[in-house]
Amino acid sequence: MMEPADIALCTNLDNILTRLRTQLSLRGAKGIRGLAISFQNADFNGNKCLDRADFEEVLTNCGLFLKTPEITTLFRYFDVNGDGSISYEEFLKGCAPPLTERRLTMVRRVFDMLDEDKSGILTVSDVINKYQVNSHPDVARGKARPEDVLEDFLEGFEGSRTGNHDAEVTWEEFADYYHDLSASIPDDDYFCVVMEQCWMISESQDPEINAQLDQLELILKRKVAEKTKGNQNEASVLRKTFRFFDSDESGQITMDEFRKALEVFGISLERKHTQGFFARYDPNGDGVIMYEEFIQALLPEATVSLNTSILTQRK
Repeated sequence: MMEPADIALCTNLDNILTRLRTQLSLRGAKGIRGLAISFQNADFNGNKCLDRADFEEVLTNCGLFLKTPEITTLFRYFDVNGDGSISYEEFLKGCAPPLTERRLTMVRRVFDMLDEDKSGILTVSDVINKYQVNSHPDVARGKARPEDVLEDFLEGFEGSRTGNHDAEVTWEEFADYYHDLSASIPDDDYFCVVMEQCWMISESQDPEINAQLDQLELILKRKVAEKTKGNQNEASVLRKTFRFFDSDESGQITMDEFRKALEVFGISLERKHTQGFFARYDPNGDGVIMYEEFIQALLPEATVSLNTSILTQRK
């Protein structure tokens, strides 16, 4: 059982790391890697460790300003054996939280896509040829020049923590690069957008997500049935909901409108699932779904029943 003093230390440490990660995030993609380079430059004897004074100087040089007691807390925590020095490799890993399962899945998919010969090793030239630097969100928004983004990307491998300059990229190096980049992207959705746009890969194409979409469709059918009362028709109930969110009465709904419509039935979609539905029902990729087509695909029997009823009434 942890003592109160240990609990207080862990809480304080978590708070300090949170603040440090926030500062690194504000520095963008170069945050963690810039810190790594500074640590390597300060490691004059090459033992991958820093003493207390060097550690504080590195943080200051990187623009990471912590109070002296906070630096002391960090240093004491990472100085595992109490010899007055810390492994900056372990410190860097502590600064950047592990990739979430969702992020790691995307990184693995990209690596496997690039690793065409299944050797487990990529060449830098192979990576460059498929890296869509102009699709990087920062380039598209005018926040960075393509050449700067590409240079930063390559430095992530050729200037890696291991010092490996062999023009080859292993899975570990690839994952390490995105582990570092991940620290500067607090939102999972945005991280996945970066991966999709830079590598021309869709998260919604994951077989596991497709299986989840199948399950969500079944849930939606059940929820619609539960809301269908008396002489109502399931197709008309779903149509009425879509029409409510069809603000321009175009017969089409956007991703945001689609997500809000499904929330009426108690279904909250993650971005990957919303995108997945549009990959299924927006074949031309124009960002809208013809909801009559969606209703017919989801509720074919109810749609036929409704059309038959309308024809009978007209006769």
